[in-house]
Amino acid sequence: MYEDYFSIDDILSTQERIRCQLLVDIPKLGFLESSSSSSLNDDKKDEKEGQNISSLTANTKLELPYWMVYSICNCKTRFASLPEVPLIYSRIQRQIFAADASVVDLAKQGPHFYRQGRHLLELNFDEKRQVAITLLQTYQQRFRSIMD
Repeated sequence: MYEDYFSIDDILSTQERIRCQLLVDIPKLGFLESSSSSSLNDDKKDEKEGQNISSLTANTKLELPYWMVYSICNCKTRFASLPEVPLIYSRIQRQIFAADASVVDLAKQGPHFYRQGRHLLELNFDEKRQVAITLLQTYQQRFRSIMD
């Protein structure tokens, strides 16, 4: 994952948020959920800091940065899964890229389309093969139009 550790582009591409779904309860990380505090499990007060300590329950869907999703999806005990791929790599977008990738403005869609896609392929999800094929075909089509 960290092959370009000092690369600004790599840092920015791993900051992109990805929707994931928790598989287990995770205590004391309720602050990651952006919804109201009423949906959190525990509203106990921490005597030392005076802050709410809450848990995330299984099946909670969160949008987290890629670097965090990578950490919780690729460890021995999987804490989360990807229920859906990011919109730029969705089935509809893949069909648009397959039709003619050279007319799509990738900078508008996502400034780090290829790099983020490469990072996404390091995760385990159902549509991994299709996303890989789309990345390759998109690159080939766009490269041809540049070289002409």
